[in-house]
This record gives sequence, structure tokens and C-alpha cells, in this order.
Amino acid sequence: MIYGLYLSASGVMSSSYKQDVIANNLANAETAGFKRDLPLFQQRMTEAEAARAGKGRSGWSDSILEGIGGGLLVSKQRVDTSPGTLEHTSAPLDVSIQGDGFFAVRAKSGTEANAMALTRNGQFMIDGEGYMVLGNDRGQRVMDTNRQPIRVTADGGPLHIGSDGAVSQGKELIGQIGVFNVDDTSKLQKMGGTLLGYSEPSGIRRVDSSMQAEFLERSNVDPTTELTDLMKTQRLLEANAQMIRYQDQTLGKLIEVGKI
Repeated sequence: MIYGLYLSASGVMSSSYKQDVIANNLANAETAGFKRDLPLFQQRMTEAEAARAGKGRSGWSDSILEGIGGGLLVSKQRVDTSPGTLEHTSAPLDVSIQGDGFFAVRAKSGTEANAMALTRNGQFMIDGEGYMVLGNDRGQRVMDTNRQPIRVTADGGPLHIGSDGAVSQGKELIGQIGVFNVDDTSKLQKMGGTLLGYSEPSGIRRVDSSMQAEFLERSNVDPTTELTDLMKTQRLLEANAQMIRYQDQTLGKLIEVGKI
């Protein structure tokens, strides 16, 4: 009976976690370059399996639990790197990547200073110091092919971004926007917003991918799919919560019988 409570409780916690992930995906359905999160789960070992592995209690009573699943545990969260649709914005500093790869940005100050992050969000702007930055509240500087910030000339005229990422002002070449990829996309981790970190910096390499100016890659979140999954998850959570109530009531009756 107590084991059943644990199973139902793990179901509630797993469903609650999945709800949070889906809610965050939906909240960023209109965020340029956002990559949806995929919640991953693993099966918990049964009591008998845990005993055989030396991680649980042993004894004849475990044979009763041989056929009972161990429930679910949250494994980790993975980033879905599939591309989003492209939207024509007509903004000269909006850029999208054609194919694989990510833009690289660095924080200019604070605790994240010099930490390189990856993103598919190509919504850029020029800050007050003349640097090309990501158009968010943090203003991370966009890196060129040599992982250096791109700085434009003050009053140097309008900017043009070529299909190779070359940034020019009039006839002057200012720099070239870098595109980078990683050895294993499953190791990408969210750093907040559209920013992604990689656990092995040495595994980040420059790639030759073409770009398209005046276009933005939208979020790869499909609201319809997420809402459907959210409803299924909500029903599963409610079912596990109901099972906890049933088992709690049964335990209460057993205690009452024991008092007679």
C-alpha cells in the first residue's frame, strides 16, 4: 500500500515537472530563435531490482513486487534543436541561419562576463558603444568568426549583411558574423531565454553556413501540439492525485479496523 503511494506520488511529481516545461514552451511560442525543451524520464527500479543491485532491502517479501513497475523519475531536460519557420521582417539587422549552427554571443559585464553562449535568435541591434548585440535586455555582444565582438563605425552609414555574414558599411568591411556548431547537441543546456550553453567549450567549432538578412527564425514551438500534451499531462496528474486520495482513505480505514 505504501509502495503504491510512492508510485502515485512519483507520477504526480513527474507530471507536474512536465507541465512546467510545457508552460515555458508555450510562453515562448512567439520568441524569436527559441528552442523548445523536451522533458525526459527514466523508469525507477523496482524494489526487487534495487535489492539485486545492492541499492535496496532484500528478502522474500520483495518477490511480491517483481511484477510492479518502479514508477518514473525525471531524467534530464533536452533541447529540441529543430529549426523554426522563417519570417520576413525587413529589418536590416535581423539575420537567420540557413542550415545548422548557432550565433555566438558574449555578456559584456556581470557574472556572465566573457561566457560564450549560442543562440538561433538573429534579432540584432547596435548598442550605444557601437557594438552589434543581441536585441534583448542583456545586450550580449555578437561574435565574429574569430570569436571577437563586432563594432561598427559611428556615422559610417547604413549596414549591410551578406549571405556569408559579412557586415559592411558602405564599401568598408566591418566584420563577419560567426556561425558555430557543437559536437553533440544533446549536451546543450539552457542559459535563459534563447541562450544555450555547452558543457564542453572545446567542442564548439566554427562552421560555414549561409545567412539571410531581413529574416528571423521563429520559435520551433507548435502551440497546438504543446496544448494537447498539456491536457494529457493534466489528466495524468489528476489520475495519480486521485489514486493517492484512494490509498490514503484505505490506509485510514485499516488503522480504524486495527483499533477495534
